[in-house]
Parts: sequence; C-alpha cells; structure tokens
Amino acid sequence: MIKDIDTLIKKSEEVLPSEELFIEAVRDLMKDEIKSYLKEKMKENPEIKEAIREAMLGYVAAKVKESESMTRLIKAFAELGVITLPPEMREEITKSVYEMFKKEIDEVIEKTI
Repeated sequence: MIKDIDTLIKKSEEVLPSEELFIEAVRDLMKDEIKSYLKEKMKENPEIKEAIREAMLGYVAAKVKESESMTRLIKAFAELGVITLPPEMREEITKSVYEMFKKEIDEVIEKTI
C-alpha cells in the first residue's frame, strides 16, 4: 500500500506543472497589470507621456553614440596593434583580417558607391 502511495506521488509530480511555471505565470500577470496601469496614467497625463517619449529617444540616441564610440575605440586599438607588428607580420595580418571581413567590407563599399 505504501509503495503505491509513493508511486502515485512521484507520478503526480511528473504530470503537474512545477511551481516555477506558476511563479512565472503570476509574474507575467503582474507585469501585464502594471503595464495597463501605467498606460492608463499616461493617457490621463499627456505631458508625462511626451516626457517619457523624449527621454527614451535620448536614451536610444546615447546608446547609439556609445556603440559608435566603442567601435571607433576598437578600430583605433586594432590599428595600433597592426602598426606595432613587424612589417612581414603586418601584411599577413592585414590580409587575414580582410579575408575575414571581405563580404562586409564589399557590402559597405557597394552601398557607398
């Protein structure tokens, strides 16, 4: 009899969803409620909605500028690395990098022409 109860409990655990699933579902419901509440408050106050919109645009613009700066910084360090190499290695590395990015470089050149 006890073996049957143990088996029944183990099988029910396999069939029933885990508590993590319930917690995730409750989180999603809470997020949806918060979103609805915030949207309602933004509809009531268009100035706040516009301020949030402008702040978000500024944030996105700053992230784009950050990415551009990081790209320029990486490029500068790569150039520094290449110019510090001995001439025979420099040519080999330059060819390897070009081959690695040939497709992307060709696409950029094609777009600019």
